[in-house]
Amino acid sequence: MGIRRTVLSLLAATILFGSSSLPSSGQAVTPSIQGQILEDAIKRDFFTFFHLKERAIDEHEELATHYFRPGSRNDVVVCIDTDKQNKILQMAMVVGRDFIDDPKTNIFARDLVKSFLEVATPPSVPGDTRDLVNEIFFRGTVLTPSSAKSVTSNDQTVSLGPDGKVVKVGEGELKKDDVAIVMSGQIPKLPEKVSESYRAFLGEVQNSDLPITGGHVRLKNHDVSQTKLLEVRVDMDSVKKAPKLQFVSDDTEDGAETKSKPGSEESDAK
Repeated sequence: MGIRRTVLSLLAATILFGSSSLPSSGQAVTPSIQGQILEDAIKRDFFTFFHLKERAIDEHEELATHYFRPGSRNDVVVCIDTDKQNKILQMAMVVGRDFIDDPKTNIFARDLVKSFLEVATPPSVPGDTRDLVNEIFFRGTVLTPSSAKSVTSNDQTVSLGPDGKVVKVGEGELKKDDVAIVMSGQIPKLPEKVSESYRAFLGEVQNSDLPITGGHVRLKNHDVSQTKLLEVRVDMDSVKKAPKLQFVSDDTEDGAETKSKPGSEESDAK
């Protein structure tokens, strides 16, 4: 199954959201960036679609941690560890629980987290996280097929193809300002048992640990200064670095952006 990420106009309605590609036949369509040079990786769809800009760099003895954040949200930070050649070693992300838990933004948070897992998982082992990626995007998400046959973007008509479809997120007929996705194929079958990682994503459990080849996918909920956060990490066994929450502030009085080196903050797990 493939899903197209773009902002689209559907006949008289507007599609505000389209998800990125999902794994198919054991292969992730959204390519992993783990192991790539950072300068090349930031040109990829994950960074451009989510408008992730580098805000700070924390230098270590053997590696550096780069902090990226979208301009529209202060509660999303992507952390990337690189070696001295600027090759990506491992990645982590912090997402505000308000972003995840708010019904109006939940589907966007789901897309962000599952897309992060796709790009942060080593390219040799996408199957290790396929079920979790599908769970995060689809489990509990109400999808209603529409009869739309074509969409346009920037005044250009986009063909859906023989298997293409526009699916509304939520119930009822698709109308203006609804949220929808453009996809082909069928919605993947989810595991019958809800995973601990998905429960951690929902905030039902404090943390989870999913072993993958050569590392772990770890989700952990935090309370920091009365702010609830979800930390998502793809930790590689080959990288020796103690994880810690880091935050970025780049606001100045005149509204200009400036890079500042973030400090670590102690957190109390929820």
